Amino acid sequence: MMNASWTRNAAIALVVSAGLMLTNCATLDPIVDDMRGKLGLNDDPYLSDKSDICYSQRVALSDKGSTFFQDMVAGAVAASAMAALGAAMSGGDARQVATAAAFAGLAGGYMVSLQRQQQNPTLMARTAISDMQAENANIERTTVAFNNLVNCRKAEAATINQDLRAGRIGRSTAEERMAMVRAKFREDLNKASQINQKIVERSDGFVTVHNQFAVDNGQKVVEVTTPTQGAAPVVKTVPPPKQPPIQSEEVKSVELPAQDKPLVGEKMLTEVETNVKNRGAFADDIEDAETVASAGFSLDEEQATT
Repeated sequence: MMNASWTRNAAIALVVSAGLMLTNCATLDPIVDDMRGKLGLNDDPYLSDKSDICYSQRVALSDKGSTFFQDMVAGAVAASAMAALGAAMSGGDARQVATAAAFAGLAGGYMVSLQRQQQNPTLMARTAISDMQAENANIERTTVAFNNLVNCRKAEAATINQDLRAGRIGRSTAEERMAMVRAKFREDLNKASQINQKIVERSDGFVTVHNQFAVDNGQKVVEVTTPTQGAAPVVKTVPPPKQPPIQSEEVKSVELPAQDKPLVGEKMLTEVETNVKNRGAFADDIEDAETVASAGFSLDEEQATT
């Protein structure tokens, strides 16, 4: 018997994130909000406090970040999402729909889904490039959403200090409110770190996908290293090994015609490099925010002693 919570969550992850990827139009906010309610997205504890001054920024981070919790499926995010929506709204089985659209795993599963969707290696490469471009745009939007949330928390803390200086609130009230800001900000950082973990996993998956194409087409493969803990990841290209990274009978050769090999050596390589750069930028922003959290939001020094 199908688990009802899985059905709802599958639809949530697919539908909401796909809708946000397809449009940023503010006029659709009521529709998205209604969809969120019907699918139970508002049950997320992270979004339980609608009185939070930064609630809308939390919603934006949560929604955009949900994209990275999906399986890596070739070109299937929007299609799978709409199918899941139809199943959920009609009382059908969203798990069956989503599972039919996705093959478990990251890079290996992605390659299988890609081969099931396209038989032509050139079209497979173009689909992979398009998916990488979409992933890169999603990381950029998620980074913007996170930074907007951080700025909201900073503004919230600044307002508390302004109210204290103006005598609109006493020190005890200010301390209580500032403690709440610190607690909320820690929750924000935890959410961002969870999203970042998934971004890194998917990024490593796309690097593997690129290298699968690269080996089969005699192109340089990508190596991603982190020089020191906390440092941004570094991408370098090296000659291809003899064997592709994914060894599976289900993953066939993706050798392209000679005239199409630059799709791998140039366009796909560019998107992978951008992906790693974007993931590094998001991680850097989280680290910067961690510094803010460590220093702590505090009352103005001159007010703290009065």
